[in-house]
Amino acid sequence: MWYKGTLQECTDYNNIVKQGEGYSGITTAWANVIQINTDYYIIEHPKYNSQMQLVPKLPELPNVI
Repeated sequence: MWYKGTLQECTDYNNIVKQGEGYSGITTAWANVIQINTDYYIIEHPKYNSQMQLVPKLPELPNVI
């Protein structure tokens, strides 16, 4: 599952997970924030909830030739 939100919301969620899990050194973030069109997504962590919209998968990108 993925969370869909603003760039700030996804970044904040990433920081919450980072702090909660004590990431440091080599692991400095939970996940990469992904931008698709004008929307932002971050993968859900099983231990951390968010008020962002939860979606089952990322939208498909159109084929570009």
